[in-house]
Amino acid sequence: MNKKEATLRPCTPAQLKEYYEKEAELTDTVKRMYSDYYGKERFDKIMEIMKRLHYRFFCDVGCGSGAYLINDGVGVDLTIGYLHQAQTYAHTKHLTVNVIQADASKLPFRSNSVDFILCSQVLEHVINWQVVLNELITSRYHF
Repeated sequence: MNKKEATLRPCTPAQLKEYYEKEAELTDTVKRMYSDYYGKERFDKIMEIMKRLHYRFFCDVGCGSGAYLINDGVGVDLTIGYLHQAQTYAHTKHLTVNVIQADASKLPFRSNSVDFILCSQVLEHVINWQVVLNELITSRYHF
């Protein structure tokens, strides 16, 4: 088996979760984001757009360490390790947030209940991006 074949091997949801739990133990994604010029540029642009929008219920799906969380927002991630990082980050920024452990393909929200969903740098990390995208659309409140 060559290297390319090994990287394309399918995995189970449990294996994916285990991988990202280990990554969360070893990584501070907020620091990593700021150390990368393009990551900082992307972060600044997303935050600029978010400031211009008006919404009642904000949710960051795949929130990781919480860099995009805002006051009274909700962060969703598959891994406890990243949710702990998100809570710590929110505390240092004096934000009141809720974090929820959930799979992006099975969000714990009623249909049409969220009026702003951020899902940045997530779809390339999930097993079935079509299912996740459909779940995001279903959860999104339509005006």
